[in-house]
Amino acid sequence: EAFHELLELLREIGDTHFTPQRGVIEEGTAAEAYRFVLHLLAAGTEHHLAGDPERPCFTRIVSPQRKLLGDNPDAIYYWTRIHGARSYRIRGAIAGAAYTSFTVHGRDPAGGSMERVIADVSDRDLAIDADGRYEILLSPERRPGNWLRLEPDATSVITRHYFERARSVQADPDVVVPLRIDPLDDPGPPAPFTDAAM
Repeated sequence: EAFHELLELLREIGDTHFTPQRGVIEEGTAAEAYRFVLHLLAAGTEHHLAGDPERPCFTRIVSPQRKLLGDNPDAIYYWTRIHGARSYRIRGAIAGAAYTSFTVHGRDPAGGSMERVIADVSDRDLAIDADGRYEILLSPERRPGNWLRLEPDATSVITRHYFERARSVQADPDVVVPLRIDPLDDPGPPAPFTDAAM
């Protein structure tokens, strides 16, 4: 039933949003609009359907193939789901970025899509070793060293890695930002996927 609702919503968007009444009068513009919707659907599937706050994994928000919202040719962005009651360790490296930051996001108090920022840190405030590596702990309670506070409604972490290069960093497959996140407590194996989870 939910799958059919999704298909109907996609049909409704195409029928009502990509029309001359909405200013879409060229075939190319309509094609770009449909591609944008499918990029949003791809990101939503990767981040929210496959994303597991018990076993988080950073995935790119935009890429050379997927463009949406705040695309920036000079930056690489990652996103992962988290749970505000758990604790995590992020390990990464600067990898030549001119600026690196992490933000923890929580639910919109109004129930919309404008998530609030719970905590943030940039490379200007991180303890980074001589090789450019760092670790950040995320938890509800204060921890020593690099730390980001989690609140009960924490839902995600977004990372930003800005580069100053002549060639777009997004289009360069040789640029890799080492980055991982692990729960401090082993969550055990995932439960079998269910209709309710879907």
